[in-house]
Amino acid sequence: MYNAQSWKNKSMRKDQLPKNEQRLLPKYPSEKTDGHKKSLQATPKPGKLHILPKDGKVARPYSVVNLHDMKNIKTKQLKHHEIITYLSEEIAKGGFQPGQRIPTEHELAKAFNASRPTIGKALRDLQKQGLIYRKQGAGSFVSAHEDEQLCKIGSLMGFCHDTADSGIFGSLLSEISHVCTLNNYSFVLTNYPAGDDEKILIRHAKRTCIELIKQQVDAVLFMPMDLSPENFHINHEIAVAIEDAGIVLVLLDRDIYKTPQRSKYDRVGANNELAAQVLTQHLIDQGCKKIDVVTCCKLPPSVEERIDGYQKAMIENGLNPKQEQFYKIDTHQWHSVEECLATTQADALLCINDEVAALIMRGLLAKGVKIPEETKIVGFDDLPISSYLPIPLTTVRQPVKDIAHEAFRTMITRREDPNMPAKDVLLTAQLIVRESCGASFKESRK
Repeated sequence: MYNAQSWKNKSMRKDQLPKNEQRLLPKYPSEKTDGHKKSLQATPKPGKLHILPKDGKVARPYSVVNLHDMKNIKTKQLKHHEIITYLSEEIAKGGFQPGQRIPTEHELAKAFNASRPTIGKALRDLQKQGLIYRKQGAGSFVSAHEDEQLCKIGSLMGFCHDTADSGIFGSLLSEISHVCTLNNYSFVLTNYPAGDDEKILIRHAKRTCIELIKQQVDAVLFMPMDLSPENFHINHEIAVAIEDAGIVLVLLDRDIYKTPQRSKYDRVGANNELAAQVLTQHLIDQGCKKIDVVTCCKLPPSVEERIDGYQKAMIENGLNPKQEQFYKIDTHQWHSVEECLATTQADALLCINDEVAALIMRGLLAKGVKIPEETKIVGFDDLPISSYLPIPLTTVRQPVKDIAHEAFRTMITRREDPNMPAKDVLLTAQLIVRESCGASFKESRK
């Protein structure tokens, strides 16, 4: 060990000392000042505890402990223990449920008057104990009990894999999966291919329904199929099969019955009628008097609601719509688009979705019609392609994120109270104004 004698031995350089003694050499004060040997006696600084060797001959401190630091260390340890105790007890007594997000680090730091590092250490310790799990950018969540199985939610909707990422269904499924993950639920992604052959569509939908029942999912989010009137009852049969299996069912976007009938199942979606009413009123405000509607061959309940909103806006403005103002096209038959455009004399076309609007725009441009100067076009859904069309499309944006969150919340509520009356959760869609309606065009000409 280092002692006073080794320090006084001037013939021994520092690099000749053993390493364990070198690190104990004092860093201050310096040996010489103005050519004179500085006194070995160092005045202790306030607030510092100087620990001396047993012989007491060396006054220079080679080990210094800050009393204020000792107090801080003790305080941090107490805070750390207090935070862990509080969260552990709350989780144990059910104050925080499995899958529920606990307060953020900022909230805990404010509540306990503790530093963020202290909070972070407490949360890491809780994570090691398996009481919580942490997701980057999302927060910390209560882990499920070992004797509990994760709740499984299944999806039942038709879409094509090659267009899922760019369509409204792909966006909705992605958001639902995200919400389930955040709440520590398992999301079972099952789908059936959307297509024109109803027999194949129905067969795949029934098979998917059976798979979900076999997997014993706790809930199913079901978007009823676009079927012809003679086959529309299939949606009801699938819903009943899911209910009979004791599985919670929540409908997305539309009911299993045609308007004005109402099923006994919860439904979550956009307020299609109000959105179409706002869209139609916007065209009227642009000076349009003759507004025709272009739909697909099949009219699911959500599309019927959009037509109702259009009619309501027209009637309120004294523009009673006539039957000849409604057109149906087959999105896979170009001649049906040409027939529609050869007949209509409208100054604006309200298309029932963005896919139909894109086809109509293509047909009008092929005929040399100027958009929006001669004919205005609007759509519905706000698909990613809408802003990249030759004339950026005015449309209505589906509240996809809100639909996903509300569908999950409705499912939870229905599981807790199976006997409550069925409810419609209708969310407000946003009008997105672009050049195809003339509004942006007028502003640029001012």
